[in-house]
Amino acid sequence: MCIKLLLYFIGSFFMAELRTSISILLGFTLLFSSNAFAGELEIGLYGGANVAGNSNITAKRNGATDKASIAWNGRSDEMPPYWGARATYWFDSAPGWGISLDYSHSKVYSDLNDAELVGKFTTLEFTDGINTLAANAMYRHNFKNSNFSLYAGLGAGIIVPSVEITTTAAANIGASAIKEYQIAGTTVQSLAGVSYRFSENWKAFAEGKFNYVMINADINGGGSFKTSIPITQFIFGVSYSFAGLGGY
Repeated sequence: MCIKLLLYFIGSFFMAELRTSISILLGFTLLFSSNAFAGELEIGLYGGANVAGNSNITAKRNGATDKASIAWNGRSDEMPPYWGARATYWFDSAPGWGISLDYSHSKVYSDLNDAELVGKFTTLEFTDGINTLAANAMYRHNFKNSNFSLYAGLGAGIIVPSVEITTTAAANIGASAIKEYQIAGTTVQSLAGVSYRFSENWKAFAEGKFNYVMINADINGGGSFKTSIPITQFIFGVSYSFAGLGGY
């Protein structure tokens, strides 16, 4: 799984939507690694799994509407894998507090055998990523005489999903097909985890994260597709804290 994750990360790096996200993360890193900031800069990479909850969907086009209440499946054991990257700055002037910029690549599939979809939708998924990019307020507690820390965060951001929707003539909105990346909504997220510093600069961490993604995507012919999906994520990763920027 780790090898698959590494290969996918390297390959995906050259995709346009990932170049944008990584450029923002690098900009964040360069900003807070300057001499003007005396805190600790931490860069992390993680993998794991995402589990999606049920949601109501609404597709509209040409005055017609299709609605359904459906289940989603994350299929984290299939390619492409779940992964993410995060840059966190811990303030020296406000011990315990920080800010982070977090990118994650989660995915969801619908069940096309669902009675409310069968015959109307032949594709309904976001499998090349919902692609969330969120800014978070962070807090951590460092235990005395221990390499363990607890941390939590709360934030919001944008989503850039790969919209993959195909409908048939049996749908109220008629036949349509779209497969493209869109800036198509917002997300709120919360997270909590534990980290262990196993060397001067390196940490391992385990985390639970929750996103509520609100998708408002365009479909061909001037139509729209809306849904809000709860996504729970279980994360394992490593991070590097830059020397000379403080820390504990």
